[in-house]
Parts: sequence; structure tokens; C-alpha cells
Amino acid sequence: MDKKALETIVEKGCSRSFKRVLVELTSAVNKASRDYYKETESLLYKYSVLKQKVIEDERDIQEGEIRLKEKSKDIIRFSGNGGAKPPEDQVAEEYYRSRRASMERTKLRVKEIERGIDRFRSDRYFRIVELKYGIPPENFDWEGENLSQRLAEFEPLSVEEIALELGCGESTVKRNRNRLVNALKVAIFGGDAT
Repeated sequence: MDKKALETIVEKGCSRSFKRVLVELTSAVNKASRDYYKETESLLYKYSVLKQKVIEDERDIQEGEIRLKEKSKDIIRFSGNGGAKPPEDQVAEEYYRSRRASMERTKLRVKEIERGIDRFRSDRYFRIVELKYGIPPENFDWEGENLSQRLAEFEPLSVEEIALELGCGESTVKRNRNRLVNALKVAIFGGDAT
């Protein structure tokens, strides 16, 4: 084998190795840039509001309430297309599609949270998660009257309040909250959160 052929093989091998290392490094940086624990906590705190939004959206769909709102006559918008307006039905259809897509994303996020929650509800210390993040119990009636008022009963509690409620130490509350949230982050976000 001549020197030129050997150099070509080495260059190709180095190039492949470099690309592989670059892909792995990029993946590691992307993982490190997201704090899945905090994202999971944020979702748990927002769960009740998101669930309520899904219920209200489904009600709006059934009642045909998803439609373009009337615009104020006082607001003037300048268009980049020479002043030509798209037809009203086209604007209304685009609004409807956009609104439905947003509803579907919210519904999907709620399902992901519920799947994670359901996976750990039988855990001895899951009540800590419910109390810390204001999550209603499994038998909560989401379809009943005065949903906002009933959800207000499930305000998040502090670690001290949870320890008093459950009759255990604060360290037990913190340890089990961390354990469960770490398990939930994997259940919600998958392997990227490991």
C-alpha cells in the first residue's frame, strides 16, 4: 500500500471519528442545557391549570365556540402585501387550525403528565407530590361545578406543612419528593432526562 492511499484511509477514519465525537458532544451539551428536574416541577405545579384548560377547550369545541373574535375598529394594522387582505373565511380557518393545534399540544402534555403520575400513584410517599405541587387526588371530579373553586383547595404546601400533614420528618419529605420527581422526569421526558 502506498503512502497516498494510507493517508486517505487515515483521513477518512479521522473524519468519521471526529463526526461521531461531535454528534455525541452535541447530544451531551443539549442534555446538559435542559434541567429536566425543574421542567418536571414546573409541569407538576401547572398540571391543574393545564387539565382545566383541556376540559374548557373540549367544551368550547362541543359548543362550537372556537371562532375568530371581532377586531376592534380602532386598531390599524399595516400589511406587507400591498394592503390586500386574505378572505375572511381563510383567516377564520387559519385561526381555527392554529387554535386546535394549540389545544392538541396542551392535551398531549396533560396526558404525558398523567401517565407519569399514574405510574407512581401507588408509591407509599406519592401523597408528598400531590401536596407539594397541588395535584388533586385520583378520585377528583374534573367535570363537576365550580371547578376553579374546588381546585383552589389544592394549593401547594411547604415541606414543613407536608411533614406535619403526614406525620413524618422534613428530611423524609425532601428525600421522597426528590426521588419521585426524578422518576417522574424520566416517565414524562423519556431517556433524554436520564
